[in-house]
Amino acid sequence: MNRAICLALAGLGLAALAGCAAPIRHSCDFFPDAKDCGRPSLSADTPGPQTAAAAFFGDAGARDYERQFLALLAHNQIGAIDRANGTGPFGHDRHAIANRDFQATYRTLERLAKPVTAEQMPAVSGTAGEGHFNGRWRVSRQTLYVNAAARPSAPKTFSFSGLQARSVEIVMRQAGKQPVEISGACDGALAIRAGGGSRSVASGAAFRLRLSAGQTASLFPSDGLNRCSLKLSSSLAPAGAPLTILREEVAYPAIAALDSRYERCPVPGPSGLDELARVFYAGRWLSQSCSLPLGSPRLLRKSRDGFNAKVEALLGAPLPDSAFDKADPELPLDFSRAPKLKLVYLSSLEFKADFSGRVIERLIRHHAALGTKVRIMVTDVLERDKDDALLHRLAADYPNVELQEYRWRADHGAPVDEQLSQLHKTHHVKMLATLAEDPARSRVIIGGRNIHDGFLFHKPIDLSRYPNLEQYGKTDGLSLNYIRTGAISTSSLPTRPRSRRWPRISRHCGCATPTPTSQDPSPFRCAPTAGARRARCAISFPCPTRTTMRSRPISSS
Repeated sequence: MNRAICLALAGLGLAALAGCAAPIRHSCDFFPDAKDCGRPSLSADTPGPQTAAAAFFGDAGARDYERQFLALLAHNQIGAIDRANGTGPFGHDRHAIANRDFQATYRTLERLAKPVTAEQMPAVSGTAGEGHFNGRWRVSRQTLYVNAAARPSAPKTFSFSGLQARSVEIVMRQAGKQPVEISGACDGALAIRAGGGSRSVASGAAFRLRLSAGQTASLFPSDGLNRCSLKLSSSLAPAGAPLTILREEVAYPAIAALDSRYERCPVPGPSGLDELARVFYAGRWLSQSCSLPLGSPRLLRKSRDGFNAKVEALLGAPLPDSAFDKADPELPLDFSRAPKLKLVYLSSLEFKADFSGRVIERLIRHHAALGTKVRIMVTDVLERDKDDALLHRLAADYPNVELQEYRWRADHGAPVDEQLSQLHKTHHVKMLATLAEDPARSRVIIGGRNIHDGFLFHKPIDLSRYPNLEQYGKTDGLSLNYIRTGAISTSSLPTRPRSRRWPRISRHCGCATPTPTSQDPSPFRCAPTAGARRARCAISFPCPTRTTMRSRPISSS
């Protein structure tokens, strides 16, 4: 039985059939004695959801949050199985697949997922409060961009998160053209996959690897690895520059506490609510905060106002009208009134290398240079070469900028329409949130416009002086063009006691939606054997992963 497949299944408490094969994808391939690598799995002979919860979280899953979280994962997995096998509400009867393990797995998933099918998921019992979820359920996959030309002599720090992760992978991606030498040692065991091979490195042992243009290498830190002290060398910096890799939950416990935090919110019974209130409360309480007063939100109808709301959150002042009239992306920026920020969240369908994108990138660059943690999420399918170059250079210059490029991938063997869906099942969430040292200067901007000149100017502007930026024509391929929308901005986050250092931002979890990437994107797929109603099966459940931006199971506003 292939260990990589089995461990992917263990994430949902399921077992793989013998005979499957896959490349090494999971840290348990290197560290099989790790705590989470030996959990029991659920097979046709294993009874009940309690065993699944034990295999999944490492305990019986007795708490409300864990039970509901497991239900969401199971519900998501049923969808993956149905898509791969053509079963479910819009396919054929799954009972036609005559495979014992398939049917046992499907029945168990249905039992686990039952709470999700309710009209309104039951909220937690008892009084309001908060908790922290640390169950190890996911695969963490983050990208460290390296570029010999990116501040070649400056020290850099990159943090990876093992929070709630059964396995951690750090993909080192060469974002430049000059070869880079990476050398150093870590305080825990490390596995490296590069150049078609893999090797393990003991704690404290020196290692070296080389990345040429377009190459990647993967680092798999063991549970005991908290720090790597490395050096990046190139022809541009022969002496090398220090690169420190830190485990985030150890180096930045306040951020880990923010990422793992959830609220316990009493919810009124649906019978006494009108239809609008039912919709409001029907959202999954796992991935949302308790209801809070919004204060005085403002609807920003004009495109300049919407863009300036982002600028003011980062710069401390809006751009004058003359800046838009001249449309110079390298205009002087006065940072004397800029807030001191601790954390920046930026999510957008598009982040283009044009006037809009360059100005926002310069503002983020300023805060990144001061050590602010920045998390950016964009849609990979809409990014072009110049867009990638802009963002990858930013992340290479300042590894404290965590860039996640979202791409939904169809399951292997999916029908043509599902394959085409990869072009439009994209990340549409638009949000900017800044957490400031002074809580009164924190900002949240929800919805509205993409970071794209088509949302700011009525017609393309002349950027021919800047060869690294996009020069638009009347049409722009797959990218969006010249669309005007609205945005809602709040002047500040709700007032909190000064003892609370981390204002709270609500984000949806990624557990019950298609995952950006997976350890093995093929779910439990059964193909009928020729001339018989029996089936041969290959089980390889996709593991939710992330690159650089965390998708925590819940946070709050």
